[in-house]
Amino acid sequence: MTKFLLKTVYSQLGENCFFFSRDNFFVFFEIEEIVLKDKERDQFFFEVKKRLSNIPKKDFLKYFLRLEKSINSLLKEREISARVSLAGGYLKGDVFYLKTSNKGKIFIKRDDQFGLVVEKDQFGHGKIHKDDFFIFTTSTFIDFLGNFLVFKEKILKKIDNFDNGEVFHPLLESQQEGLFIVKITDIKRDFDFFTDLKLTGITGLNFYFIIKNLISKRKKLLTFTFALVILFGLIWTTITSVRRRNYHLLEKRINQASELITQKLELAQEVVFLNPERASILLDQTKDELEKIKIEVKKSGNNNKKINELEKLVKKTEDDFFRKENIAFEEFFDLSIDNKDASIDKGYLDNGFLFLLDKKNRSIYKLFLRKKSLEKITSEKISQVDLIVGDEENLFLLIKDEGIYQSQNFKLPLRLVIKNEDWGEIIRVDLYNKNLYLLDRKKDEIWKYLKTATGFSNKRSYFNRGEAIDLSNVNSFAIDGSIYLLQKTKILKYTSGNKQEFNINLPVKEFSFDEIFTNKDLEKIYLLDKRREAIFLLSKKGDYLQQFNSPLIGQAKNFFVYDNRIFLILNHKIYQSKK
Repeated sequence: MTKFLLKTVYSQLGENCFFFSRDNFFVFFEIEEIVLKDKERDQFFFEVKKRLSNIPKKDFLKYFLRLEKSINSLLKEREISARVSLAGGYLKGDVFYLKTSNKGKIFIKRDDQFGLVVEKDQFGHGKIHKDDFFIFTTSTFIDFLGNFLVFKEKILKKIDNFDNGEVFHPLLESQQEGLFIVKITDIKRDFDFFTDLKLTGITGLNFYFIIKNLISKRKKLLTFTFALVILFGLIWTTITSVRRRNYHLLEKRINQASELITQKLELAQEVVFLNPERASILLDQTKDELEKIKIEVKKSGNNNKKINELEKLVKKTEDDFFRKENIAFEEFFDLSIDNKDASIDKGYLDNGFLFLLDKKNRSIYKLFLRKKSLEKITSEKISQVDLIVGDEENLFLLIKDEGIYQSQNFKLPLRLVIKNEDWGEIIRVDLYNKNLYLLDRKKDEIWKYLKTATGFSNKRSYFNRGEAIDLSNVNSFAIDGSIYLLQKTKILKYTSGNKQEFNINLPVKEFSFDEIFTNKDLEKIYLLDKRREAIFLLSKKGDYLQQFNSPLIGQAKNFFVYDNRIFLILNHKIYQSKK
């Protein structure tokens, strides 16, 4: 009785593709909708292989029928949110069982006929013929080739030339999609593995047969050694040839990526002024493509100059588009000249006077920026202070559990001028036109205290009646006549207690701001993004103007703007941007 064997004649597996074969039982699948990290992918494929390898032969068909369910169960166990497209087969005697799911497809080439057998979520079986070819792939692979007719033409060409010893070249220059082809061959009972197996694609000679004959005829050791040298020489030649071919394929892939990146950058340049959001999307796409080709080059162990040139081109284009500028800072003042243990917790700027809170050392500094003149007051009470504001004449210190204390002309003693009137959570305080504004995040209020001849009025809500507002996500605010409330990813604007329409127009998709700064003397709004190590500049209509970048920005506790300079507070030092 004739036995049949499945012989893999061609395979092309992408990064997210898996192929396993054992005793005429094999499976091919492709993970969709997600790109797994190398380690995560390898661990998952290893677990699949381990499970498939442990299936008893008698249970092959039973397991084959629930193959998709088993793989999906493993994905769920490893918390991988993805779909699987599957194409598999199990040959039992002369009956071939076939199964597909999702985008899986299986084609057959028999004599002069070529057609689809099963696809999507289907199962089928039938008798095989010697020299049948079965093609296992997904619809994604066909789509990348163009269409079914192109796919059919390329497959038939490869199959027709296979028996002539042609080496298969990749059908698709892709790192994600996969395909493999198997051929049905017959095995006689007196099958001799050594005489049947050929090392094709090199010389067509049967090296196993040569070695077998040499051994059987008991050739001298020298002759046998000579044969081994030839064999290893040919193997080395093959390895070198494969490396050379892979190098050329990589060069081709780099050129394709370079052309695609250049095209997208040129298109982005055309639309950036009229449609900056579209330009930003195109720029992100070039970054993604660049990252993919960098990974491929890294895996190959090569160092390609074109990649470095592409990186520089993408960065320069991004900087030009979005007016990015790497800004330099220099040390402006070091408080350690007064106290070597100085450490700044909070700061506040008003008209060139910078107030600095050092709770640890129970001190508050007043630094006049124009003259770099420094004053200091020290009191046990200062160790309890949460927030400070001030101007040239007065300093105000907020202690949340007690109220607000005042220091006139930056002198002691401290005098309680406003008691805690059932505040919630005061996170910020500001001084505008001598009036105090307290941002109460818990009670969704801004408490306003008007300056009077004898002190301050009772608290009143800044917001007009009927203005519903949620301040739970507000982390900073600024006043220039209107009040700007920062909520990480948006700004709320209020004027005279009424909400105004205000939209941020930025060239980046994801942003999260930590601080906002502006005042009546500035024409711009400044936003601090520590994660990006950047300060964004907006017009007071919300339009994007410019972006400054520096590693120091990401470390700053506070920042302020005065006299066309940006000031950063880092521990005991104050830095200023170079003009």
